[in-house]
Amino acid sequence: MARTRRSGRRFPGRGTQAKLIALAVSLIIGAFGFLVLPGKVISVADGDTLTIMDSGGTVQKIRLYGIDCPELRQAGGMAAADFARSLAFFSKVKVQWIDKDKYGRSVGVVTLEDGRVLNEELLKNGHAWLYEAYCRTPRCLRWKALEAQARAGRRGLWKDKNPVPPWKWRKGNPR
Repeated sequence: MARTRRSGRRFPGRGTQAKLIALAVSLIIGAFGFLVLPGKVISVADGDTLTIMDSGGTVQKIRLYGIDCPELRQAGGMAAADFARSLAFFSKVKVQWIDKDKYGRSVGVVTLEDGRVLNEELLKNGHAWLYEAYCRTPRCLRWKALEAQARAGRRGLWKDKNPVPPWKWRKGNPR
């Protein structure tokens, strides 16, 4: 319940103030990418979407930041999902939170237990495109080079002459 000062103005109670401060801090931390969520991967839906459970039992869907893997029904989609599973399934990870997507998933950079970054491994091994429309941090320049190396080495989806980017494939294949 709000309290009233002598002047008659209302101000939030302590509980509300604490919530507002916590929200502001989480927004600031999230905006700068400092929030790290540790957890264990309990599911890999496809190459760029996984589910983690933290030590408190909270389950969160994570969309990998800055990359886009082929859809499961698309050429290379199962290979991308299998590759992500081989690296991350039932592993402890740290997710550097970047944003929330339109589906409510946390979007982040996933660091594996051995220090490798899942987002980078998918690019390096030719299982993902750099998602330039959404990749807007300095690391994206390095990631662009990883994609170019995979293309040049004809790894993963780059074995095909003209692989179709998932954002184009989705337009012709709605869910």
